[in-house]
Amino acid sequence: MQRFLILVCSTLLFLSCTTNAVEMIEIAEINSYPTSSLNQTLGKDLLFYDYQLALLKEIPEVTPEGLRYIFWDVFTRTSDNKIFFRLKLNTVNSLVRNNKGKITSYFQKEYAKNLKNHINNENDFVQAIKIGEQYLNYIDTDEFAAFIEKCSDQFISTTNPKDFEIMLGKRNESLGKAISRLVFSKQYYAHLEDVRGKFYVLQFLTKFPENPTVNEIIILEKMINNDWKIAGYKIN
Repeated sequence: MQRFLILVCSTLLFLSCTTNAVEMIEIAEINSYPTSSLNQTLGKDLLFYDYQLALLKEIPEVTPEGLRYIFWDVFTRTSDNKIFFRLKLNTVNSLVRNNKGKITSYFQKEYAKNLKNHINNENDFVQAIKIGEQYLNYIDTDEFAAFIEKCSDQFISTTNPKDFEIMLGKRNESLGKAISRLVFSKQYYAHLEDVRGKFYVLQFLTKFPENPTVNEIIILEKMINNDWKIAGYKIN
């Protein structure tokens, strides 16, 4: 019993120390729009940008191990209802603790860049969502060839069109036809996997007749001639 109590106390002490080691750092207030609901939507969009990959390129000494101790979120401060993008660093990890200043500066810079690009592409987001829903409707109606025709050469080069068509068919067989889609988040990237361009990542919450709501992601590339091509598709 005594050994058990020592073990429990040690575990609680470890958890307490781990919790106390988490530092909350407010990166920026999210206030680009006049209403709280619009700023909350913006915050959710900014939350889902890919911060990890570029972080390792810029601060390689953090390593993938250190990434496990770096978190970020968007929260509303109860005292004044202001919305913030926040960094959460678990400094129990020495890689994070020793690079706290660099990590904080990196997030401040990336947040500012993502915010600027996001606001500057507002009009294109409206068009991208409309076109994305149109292209996804091709899958819903079994028009797989029409969907594949809208795929970029870069995307098609990474997959076999016939296999991709079979995959889309299996999606409809297992889930049924989508009955509604709600935009969950959206992001803009000037490059994806070292390919330069104008890429729009759209995540939908898609509801099916007798299946739970699933995440559906389509990546659209706006071409130089203003045509829109599919650069990626994934369903979870």
